[in-house]
Parts: sequence; C-alpha cells; structure tokens
Amino acid sequence: MDYLDGILANSEEKLDVVLQLTADDEELVSRLLGRAKETGRSDDNEAVIRHRLDLYHEQTEAVVAKYAERGILTQVDGIGGVGEVTDRVMSTLGDLLKVSAVIGR
Repeated sequence: MDYLDGILANSEEKLDVVLQLTADDEELVSRLLGRAKETGRSDDNEAVIRHRLDLYHEQTEAVVAKYAERGILTQVDGIGGVGEVTDRVMSTLGDLLKVSAVIGR
C-alpha cells in the first residue's frame, strides 16, 4: 500500500475510491471449485482454495481495512450472476461519480 501511495504521489495522483466485491468464503470455494471443474484446473482444489483464502484473511484484509480507515473503500455484493453484479458495480460507480461531482473531487 505504501508503495502504491508513493507511485501515485510521484505522479501527483491519489486514490479516490477502492471498490471491493464481497462474497463469503463458502461462496468463493464453491465458485472456484466450479471453475476448476469447467476448465480442468488442477490447482483449484479445495485445500489450495482454502489456503488462498487464509492468506487473504491474514494479509490482504489489513490493506482493505486501511482503505476503509481512509474512507475510500466501497463494497459491492459480489453474489449473483454476472449481470446482477455488473449492475450493482455500475450503479455504485455512478453514485460515487455523482457524489464526487457535488463535492468537487
């Protein structure tokens, strides 16, 4: 996170928003096992998937929490079909753009 902040500062840029798609672990395991079955990915077995999720909880959640502390984290429910999730993302981004225009960001 500090590295990214440095890169952005050097370019006189900053993050205005971080968008996180959310889903519970069991949903993610189910989806990834389905992907493994469809694509034949041998690295997507339940033990490996759960290990990746453990790493996410141990390492990445702290980064997400920092963005939340900064007030720039926006979470969108990632459960549902591609169209449903896309609609939620686009609606959320539209709302964020409206707010940004009002406050002059």
